[in-house]
Parts: sequence; structure tokens; C-alpha cells
Amino acid sequence: MNRTTGVSTRARAPRRPRRPALEIRTGTGEDPRVVLGRIIHRERIRFGISQEELAGRAELDRTYISGMERGMRNPTFLVILRLARVLEISPAVLVELEE
Repeated sequence: MNRTTGVSTRARAPRRPRRPALEIRTGTGEDPRVVLGRIIHRERIRFGISQEELAGRAELDRTYISGMERGMRNPTFLVILRLARVLEISPAVLVELEE
């Protein structure tokens, strides 16, 4: 540390590069988020409600529902539980990735 300026003169260690994200695929080679989105969409249509209605009942934003159905969102376990409760299905139905 430089006593007059209070600035460290010591060089910082270089940052380690981030490891690439582990790529997880279903047995059919698809992104599990896309498969989950199709399942959510299928069950929502079977239940006969709109994205907006599902979002309201699950206390989520409609754009979040849309993102999940398009495979763009990675919902938490608690969100999956909320959706299952609203759609009156077992959470296992939503995570059954082999269609």
C-alpha cells in the first residue's frame, strides 16, 4: 500500500475463467426448459385457462408464464409447485421430461 495515496500497489491475481455451464439434455437431445414449456402449455390448455389467468392464480407475471412456455425461463422448484397446484396436477407431471 502506498502510504501517501492510500492506493494498493500490489498487483491483483488474475481471475479464473468461469467454467462453462453444464449442458443438460433430455433423452431426445432437447433442452429440458423447452420440454417443460411444452408440458406447461399442454396442461394449461387442458385446464382451459389463458396465460394471464394462470399467471394470476399462481401469483406470477404473464410474461414469466410466456417465457416458461417458450423455454426461455428456468423456473424454481417453488414456481413448479405453484403451477402444479393451480393446474391441479402432480408436480411430477411437470418434470416428466420424456414425452
